Amino acid sequence: MSKRRKRNIIICTLCGVLLLMVVGYAAFATQLNINGTASITSNWDIKITDIKQNTKEGDVTDEKSQVVDDLTASFNVNLVSPGDYITYDVTIENKGTIDATLEKIKVTGSNNPAIEVSYSGIKEGEDLNQSTSKILTVRVRYSSSVTSQPKSTDAHFSITLDYVQTGKSMPPSLTDNVKRIGDSIVQIVTEGEGLQKDEYEDGRYIYKGADPDNYITFNNEEWRIIAIEADGTFKILKSKSLEMKYFDDPGHRTAGFCANEVFTKNGCIVWAKLSNFELGGLSGLVEEDSTLNTYLNTTYYKGLGENSKYIQNHDFNIGGVIIYDDDLNDTIKQEQKYKWNGNIGLPQTSDFIKANSDTTKCGNWALIETNGVKCGYTNYMVPTYLEGATWRAIWTINPYYYPERGDYALAKINKNGNLSGGNGQYYPSPVVYLKPSITLSGIGTKKDPYIITN
Repeated sequence: MSKRRKRNIIICTLCGVLLLMVVGYAAFATQLNINGTASITSNWDIKITDIKQNTKEGDVTDEKSQVVDDLTASFNVNLVSPGDYITYDVTIENKGTIDATLEKIKVTGSNNPAIEVSYSGIKEGEDLNQSTSKILTVRVRYSSSVTSQPKSTDAHFSITLDYVQTGKSMPPSLTDNVKRIGDSIVQIVTEGEGLQKDEYEDGRYIYKGADPDNYITFNNEEWRIIAIEADGTFKILKSKSLEMKYFDDPGHRTAGFCANEVFTKNGCIVWAKLSNFELGGLSGLVEEDSTLNTYLNTTYYKGLGENSKYIQNHDFNIGGVIIYDDDLNDTIKQEQKYKWNGNIGLPQTSDFIKANSDTTKCGNWALIETNGVKCGYTNYMVPTYLEGATWRAIWTINPYYYPERGDYALAKINKNGNLSGGNGQYYPSPVVYLKPSITLSGIGTKKDPYIITN
């Protein structure tokens, strides 16, 4: 082969390689251009598109509630009387092409202690995908626990919704000032009526006040949430008590601790079977569960049918307490000395004391005894009249000892707002713990109570 021919072949080969490189580069450049175009057309467009008044109670006027910017709404409401409220449906739409997650709901400017602001529907951590919309229900209420006319009954506040691109930020769980209950976000209050952190037992949240929003439907009946426990269970109390019953039938238990003559007429005062129980100067074996314990955990429990599946077997604090103690910490420690594990119990004395929103006048047993009927105005656990009954009191699960008199009895909650002792027959209001795995809808009001949805 001649040198000229070889040179021509090499030149043609190089030209072919160069042509392939040009074509490849052109294809590569085109691919980059396509990707770039797709990125540019992505659109972030999330807005509050509507605010509508939903329901209201009482003489409530809306001065001017409106959308301030894309994700902030302002509310200006005037309420006249305790218990008045108004609700709004706030619509949020994702008109863009990027999925979003609600990272935080911020309430600002709500500093009137007489006005309660709560919201339900969408919640922190919930996704809002492209081309969808969701509703945030905002509720403004004049607290029913207010005992004197406040300087202002106006509510001026704003709600801002912080959205982030889904997957770009981990949404927060609970913050210091709100608690998620089912679909609702509930504000944590530091005083007055509402949901508060339990200052005596870590991790618990308790309801306080004359009529907080702690209504829950269970077994197709009205109950009240006493506490959200550190383990996530809901401690609830049946609103309407059962028929009058002995705590323990006379003569049912007569050995050990129960052998004392003070228990022969009206039954023993210990809730459950124990190897040893001490209170005051008495101690000894408790051979069997009380009559009421047995009834509630057999006959009554079976009567719940399918609803019993929501109940969490749980510890109840059944220790005896010293009557008129002026230190709630002492009372709680005395209750915790003995525990019983089961399905259905009764309220503790400390449950009743903690439920009072007026801790200055009613924050321990001694204060309740001193201030008497005044403590009945700020505690939702005070019994109401039964149909056809002229008076009413409900059992607690704790016996008490009165050192000055040497008396032993069971603590009961009276309709006049105080705690006292009794044997014989009174009304039981069952208490159960609902499993932490339940899901709830509703906002906890009497008209829209929490309802188990799973």
